[in-house]
Amino acid sequence: MIEHVSGGAALELMARELKNARIAMKLSLDDASQLVSIQKDYLTKIESGDFNFLPRVYVFAHIKAYARALAVGNDEAFERCRKELQLFSPVKSNVLPDVTERPHDLTLTSAVTRVIVVILLIVLIALTSFYAFEKGYFSPFLSSLPFSPWHKVLVVRVVCDHSWVKVVADDGAKAYAGGTLSKGQELRYESRSSFRVSVDRPECVELYLNGKKVPPFTGHFLIL
Repeated sequence: MIEHVSGGAALELMARELKNARIAMKLSLDDASQLVSIQKDYLTKIESGDFNFLPRVYVFAHIKAYARALAVGNDEAFERCRKELQLFSPVKSNVLPDVTERPHDLTLTSAVTRVIVVILLIVLIALTSFYAFEKGYFSPFLSSLPFSPWHKVLVVRVVCDHSWVKVVADDGAKAYAGGTLSKGQELRYESRSSFRVSVDRPECVELYLNGKKVPPFTGHFLIL
Protein backbone atom coordinates (compact mmCIF):
# COMPACT_ATOMS: atom_id res chain seq x y z
CA MET A 1 0.00 0.00 0.00
CA ILE A 2 1.36 3.43 -0.99
CA GLU A 3 1.01 6.07 1.73
CA HIS A 4 0.03 9.56 0.66
CA VAL A 5 2.82 12.09 1.21
CA SER A 6 2.34 15.81 0.91
CA GLY A 7 5.30 17.58 -0.62
CA GLY A 8 7.06 19.91 1.79
CA ALA A 9 9.31 22.82 1.01
CA ALA A 10 12.41 20.71 0.58
CA LEU A 11 10.71 18.26 -1.78
CA GLU A 12 9.11 21.04 -3.85
CA LEU A 13 12.44 22.84 -4.11
CA MET A 14 14.17 19.64 -5.15
CA ALA A 15 11.52 18.98 -7.81
CA ARG A 16 11.99 22.47 -9.32
CA GLU A 17 15.77 22.20 -9.27
CA LEU A 18 15.68 18.82 -10.95
CA LYS A 19 13.43 20.06 -13.73
CA ASN A 20 15.47 23.25 -14.24
CA ALA A 21 18.73 21.29 -14.32
CA ARG A 22 17.37 18.84 -16.89
CA ILE A 23 16.16 21.67 -19.12
CA ALA A 24 19.46 23.51 -18.73
CA MET A 25 21.29 20.36 -19.83
CA LYS A 26 18.92 20.16 -22.83
CA LEU A 27 17.74 16.71 -21.86
CA SER A 28 14.27 15.43 -22.66
CA LEU A 29 12.50 13.23 -20.14
CA ASP A 30 13.30 10.29 -22.39
CA ASP A 31 16.99 11.23 -22.31
CA ALA A 32 16.94 11.60 -18.53
CA SER A 33 15.17 8.27 -18.16
CA GLN A 34 17.90 6.52 -20.10
CA LEU A 35 20.58 8.41 -18.18
CA VAL A 36 19.44 7.35 -14.72
CA SER A 37 17.58 4.13 -15.66
CA ILE A 38 14.36 5.33 -14.08
CA GLN A 39 10.99 5.18 -15.83
CA LYS A 40 9.97 8.37 -17.63
CA ASP A 41 6.62 8.43 -15.79
CA TYR A 42 8.40 8.42 -12.43
CA LEU A 43 10.62 11.34 -13.45
CA THR A 44 7.58 13.25 -14.64
CA LYS A 45 5.86 12.75 -11.28
CA ILE A 46 8.99 13.79 -9.35
CA GLU A 47 9.36 16.99 -11.36
CA SER A 48 5.64 17.77 -10.89
CA GLY A 49 5.86 17.31 -7.12
CA ASP A 50 3.90 14.05 -6.99
CA PHE A 51 5.64 11.74 -4.52
CA ASN A 52 2.95 9.10 -4.13
CA PHE A 53 3.69 6.89 -7.12
CA LEU A 54 5.70 4.38 -5.09
CA PRO A 55 6.38 3.58 -1.43
CA ARG A 56 8.34 6.42 0.20
CA VAL A 57 11.64 4.60 0.43
CA TYR A 58 11.66 4.00 -3.33
CA VAL A 59 10.56 7.55 -4.09
CA PHE A 60 13.47 8.88 -2.03
CA ALA A 61 15.91 6.52 -3.80
CA HIS A 62 14.71 7.76 -7.21
CA ILE A 63 14.95 11.40 -6.15
CA LYS A 64 18.47 10.93 -4.88
CA ALA A 65 19.62 9.01 -7.96
CA TYR A 66 18.07 11.61 -10.27
CA ALA A 67 19.67 14.46 -8.32
CA ARG A 68 23.09 12.81 -8.31
CA ALA A 69 22.93 12.34 -12.08
CA LEU A 70 22.04 16.01 -12.67
CA ALA A 71 24.44 17.31 -9.99
CA VAL A 72 21.58 18.78 -7.98
CA GLY A 73 21.37 19.08 -4.19
CA ASN A 74 23.68 18.01 -1.39
CA ASP A 75 23.60 15.79 1.69
CA GLU A 76 21.74 18.43 3.70
CA ALA A 77 19.04 18.82 1.03
CA PHE A 78 18.66 15.05 0.76
CA GLU A 79 18.31 14.82 4.54
CA ARG A 80 15.49 17.40 4.54
CA CYS A 81 13.72 15.50 1.73
CA ARG A 82 14.12 12.27 3.64
CA LYS A 83 12.51 13.78 6.72
CA GLU A 84 9.62 15.22 4.72
CA LEU A 85 9.03 11.75 3.32
CA GLN A 86 8.90 10.61 6.94
CA LEU A 87 11.85 8.27 6.50
CA PHE A 88 13.84 7.98 9.68
CA SER A 89 17.45 6.89 10.02
CA PRO A 90 17.82 3.53 11.73
CA VAL A 91 18.58 3.91 15.41
CA LYS A 92 22.14 2.93 16.20
CA SER A 93 22.11 0.63 19.16
CA ASN A 94 24.80 0.98 21.80
CA VAL A 95 24.31 -2.65 22.72
CA LEU A 96 26.98 -4.88 21.29
CA PRO A 97 25.63 -7.68 19.11
CA ASP A 98 25.55 -11.15 20.51
CA VAL A 99 28.55 -12.77 18.86
CA THR A 100 28.87 -15.73 21.13
CA GLU A 101 27.52 -18.25 18.63
CA ARG A 102 28.88 -17.25 15.24
CA PRO A 103 32.53 -16.87 16.31
CA HIS A 104 32.16 -20.26 17.97
CA ASP A 105 30.91 -21.67 14.67
CA LEU A 106 33.75 -19.99 12.80
CA THR A 107 36.29 -21.26 15.32
CA LEU A 108 34.90 -24.78 15.07
CA THR A 109 34.98 -24.61 11.28
CA SER A 110 38.56 -23.35 11.34
CA ALA A 111 39.58 -26.13 13.71
CA VAL A 112 37.96 -28.80 11.56
CA THR A 113 39.62 -27.34 8.46
CA ARG A 114 43.01 -27.41 10.16
CA VAL A 115 42.53 -31.01 11.25
CA ILE A 116 41.62 -32.01 7.70
CA VAL A 117 44.65 -30.20 6.31
CA VAL A 118 46.94 -31.89 8.85
CA ILE A 119 45.49 -35.31 8.02
CA LEU A 120 45.95 -34.71 4.31
CA LEU A 121 49.55 -33.63 4.89
CA ILE A 122 50.24 -36.76 6.95
CA VAL A 123 48.73 -38.98 4.25
CA LEU A 124 50.73 -37.18 1.57
CA ILE A 125 53.97 -37.56 3.52
CA ALA A 126 53.24 -41.23 4.19
CA LEU A 127 52.52 -41.94 0.51
CA THR A 128 55.61 -40.02 -0.59
CA SER A 129 57.78 -41.86 1.92
CA PHE A 130 56.37 -45.23 0.87
CA TYR A 131 57.05 -44.44 -2.79
CA ALA A 132 60.58 -43.27 -1.97
CA PHE A 133 61.31 -46.42 0.01
CA GLU A 134 59.95 -48.58 -2.78
CA LYS A 135 62.17 -46.82 -5.29
CA GLY A 136 65.15 -46.94 -2.97
CA TYR A 137 65.63 -43.19 -2.83
CA PHE A 138 66.27 -43.28 0.92
CA SER A 139 68.67 -46.20 0.76
CA PRO A 140 71.93 -44.21 0.60
CA PHE A 141 70.87 -42.15 3.60
CA LEU A 142 69.61 -45.13 5.59
CA SER A 143 72.72 -47.12 4.82
CA SER A 144 74.81 -44.43 6.50
CA LEU A 145 72.94 -44.75 9.79
CA PRO A 146 74.52 -47.03 12.45
CA PHE A 147 71.24 -48.82 13.10
CA SER A 148 70.33 -49.26 9.44
CA PRO A 149 70.06 -52.88 8.20
CA TRP A 150 71.18 -51.64 4.77
CA HIS A 151 74.92 -51.14 4.68
CA LYS A 152 75.23 -51.30 0.90
CA VAL A 153 73.17 -49.82 -1.88
CA LEU A 154 73.78 -50.90 -5.46
CA VAL A 155 72.52 -49.09 -8.53
CA VAL A 156 72.58 -50.91 -11.87
CA ARG A 157 72.26 -48.74 -14.95
CA VAL A 158 72.17 -49.89 -18.58
CA VAL A 159 73.91 -47.35 -20.83
CA CYS A 160 73.76 -48.97 -24.26
CA ASP A 161 71.48 -51.33 -26.14
CA HIS A 162 70.45 -53.92 -23.54
CA SER A 163 71.84 -56.39 -21.02
CA TRP A 164 70.62 -59.24 -18.86
CA VAL A 165 71.17 -58.57 -15.14
CA LYS A 166 70.85 -60.75 -12.04
CA VAL A 167 71.64 -59.60 -8.48
CA VAL A 168 71.95 -61.74 -5.34
CA ALA A 169 72.40 -60.06 -1.95
CA ASP A 170 74.08 -61.32 1.23
CA ASP A 171 75.40 -64.62 -0.10
CA GLY A 172 72.05 -65.74 -1.38
CA ALA A 173 69.95 -64.49 1.54
CA LYS A 174 68.05 -62.36 -0.94
CA ALA A 175 67.87 -62.96 -4.69
CA TYR A 176 66.39 -60.26 -6.88
CA ALA A 177 64.53 -61.30 -9.99
CA GLY A 178 66.78 -61.14 -13.03
CA GLY A 179 65.83 -59.90 -16.44
CA THR A 180 66.82 -58.01 -19.56
CA LEU A 181 67.11 -54.26 -19.13
CA SER A 182 67.05 -51.76 -22.00
CA LYS A 183 69.20 -48.67 -22.40
CA GLY A 184 68.33 -46.03 -19.85
CA GLN A 185 66.79 -48.39 -17.33
CA GLU A 186 68.06 -48.30 -13.76
CA LEU A 187 67.47 -50.56 -10.76
CA ARG A 188 68.41 -50.21 -7.07
CA TYR A 189 69.27 -52.99 -4.63
CA GLU A 190 70.07 -53.14 -0.89
CA SER A 191 72.10 -55.58 1.15
CA ARG A 192 73.61 -55.99 4.60
CA SER A 193 77.02 -57.15 3.46
CA SER A 194 77.58 -58.04 -0.21
CA PHE A 195 76.29 -58.35 -3.74
CA ARG A 196 76.84 -60.90 -6.47
CA VAL A 197 76.11 -59.42 -9.86
CA SER A 198 75.73 -61.36 -13.09
CA VAL A 199 75.56 -59.58 -16.46
CA ASP A 200 75.81 -60.87 -20.01
CA ARG A 201 77.07 -57.62 -21.56
CA PRO A 202 79.31 -55.83 -19.02
CA GLU A 203 80.22 -53.12 -21.53
CA CYS A 204 76.59 -51.94 -21.43
CA VAL A 205 76.27 -51.81 -17.66
CA GLU A 206 77.39 -49.25 -15.07
CA LEU A 207 77.39 -50.07 -11.36
CA TYR A 208 77.26 -47.58 -8.47
CA LEU A 209 77.95 -48.79 -4.93
CA ASN A 210 76.81 -46.43 -2.18
CA GLY A 211 76.83 -43.59 -4.67
CA LYS A 212 80.33 -44.28 -6.06
CA LYS A 213 80.84 -45.62 -9.54
CA VAL A 214 82.39 -49.10 -9.72
CA PRO A 215 85.39 -49.17 -12.09
CA PRO A 216 84.67 -50.67 -15.52
CA PHE A 217 84.73 -54.45 -15.61
CA THR A 218 84.85 -57.08 -18.34
CA GLY A 219 83.76 -60.24 -16.52
CA HIS A 220 80.23 -61.51 -16.46
CA PHE A 221 80.27 -62.10 -12.71
CA LEU A 222 81.20 -59.59 -10.01
CA ILE A 223 81.23 -59.64 -6.22
CA LEU A 224 80.87 -56.33 -4.38
